[in-house]
Amino acid sequence: MAQTYHRERRSIEPAPNPNAWMITFADLCTLLLTFFVLLFSMSSLNDRAFRNTFQNFSKATGILAMKVDERVALRPYRLMREMVKSLADLEKLDIASLEKVRRAERIKDDDAQRMISGNAIWYEELENEAGFSFILGQQLLFESGQAVLNPKAHPILEKLAQFMKSGFYAIYIDGHTDDVPIRSERFGSNEELSLARAEAVMEYLVVRCGANPKLFALGGYGSSHPLVPNVAGSQKAVNRRVELIFHWNPA
Repeated sequence: MAQTYHRERRSIEPAPNPNAWMITFADLCTLLLTFFVLLFSMSSLNDRAFRNTFQNFSKATGILAMKVDERVALRPYRLMREMVKSLADLEKLDIASLEKVRRAERIKDDDAQRMISGNAIWYEELENEAGFSFILGQQLLFESGQAVLNPKAHPILEKLAQFMKSGFYAIYIDGHTDDVPIRSERFGSNEELSLARAEAVMEYLVVRCGANPKLFALGGYGSSHPLVPNVAGSQKAVNRRVELIFHWNPA
């Protein structure tokens, strides 16, 4: 009787590549490099530019985006003009665009000094046309080194508060100082002083004027964001300020 023999089949597999781990390691290094580049980019991004950029994401509405953009371009400009007109009714108050202030600061004549005096308010439109800002000089709001509101600032804030009750704007209140270090038992740094001043402005708008506290966000930047170089006394006066930044926020 014939015998049947079965030959065992063995699969021939290639030997594992000892360098395969380098592919995964290279991917990991690439991801880490991307992560740290993003961290560096965000840390060096101007705060206002960061706000303006991400403000657009909250307004994205698909196929209706063009209509929203048209509203953003028109309404803030009109409201800013209405607010400027309202503030112009107040006595002994100089109102000018921030660009005029920067030009006047370089001229150094009598009109320029009046334009950058303590009783001054400056305004400007934001770059992406999604809002505007009002800049109030420190001498209009506070005594030197203090964070208690000056009574002469009350009518100004009350005028501004009338335009805040619609709820269509998110409002950033940012305090700023010049580069002279503060020497005070209450405030350990210029950043603390600038933040306390922003808080004082918000408290008056909310408590005394009835503005919605959910509309506000505060910032205290000390001397880190000057409008003009801190060289002469008039330039330092321009940099001591509180900014109210209005962002279109209909949601």
